[in-house]
Amino acid sequence: MIHAKRQKRSIVVDKRKEILAAAIEVFARKGYNKANIVEVAARAGVATGTVYLYFKNKDDLLLQSMKTMMDTNFEDIKKKLIKEKKAIDKLFMFFYHHIDVFTTRPSMARFLMVELRQSEEFYKRYPTYNPFHDYQEFVEELVKKAIKEGTTLPYNPSTVSYLILGAMDSVVTHWLIHPESVDLIAVTGEIRKILHNGMKKEQ
Repeated sequence: MIHAKRQKRSIVVDKRKEILAAAIEVFARKGYNKANIVEVAARAGVATGTVYLYFKNKDDLLLQSMKTMMDTNFEDIKKKLIKEKKAIDKLFMFFYHHIDVFTTRPSMARFLMVELRQSEEFYKRYPTYNPFHDYQEFVEELVKKAIKEGTTLPYNPSTVSYLILGAMDSVVTHWLIHPESVDLIAVTGEIRKILHNGMKKEQ
């Protein structure tokens, strides 16, 4: 009986994951407005009604897809930072691994870049919708630690988070549009130098 229940829960989880993965692909390819539940169901290999067993509507599917993707990637990235000792190095490696994760998974990158730019109407319906919320808090905490360590100047942590998250967004977006024109190794290397040294030329 216990084994049967575990197996049933596993099937439910797997089905939900399959639908979420399919939703990311469809949203990435068609955008939120043009995508529909029927297409997501077909890509996931389930009946349309099955999608509604897990998600209330298309809005819910989008919100849950984004949250699941961002939470999963965020946890993976944080695990890769454990070996870094200094907060300033964690900050750079956080940037590096984010770029690496999304440029090796183009559909996820496209999904993130497209759905970050939702309509004003969407944001009015879901005012707390901010896929980068946890990222921003994490970056701010790293900046605060770097300041305490004395490895960076006492900049406003929120300002630094805007700068870093904006750069992450810009690099991935430009890579999606013109991948051949973006040298990811060179770009991340330059950003590391800027994080460590700033832009002012020594006199």
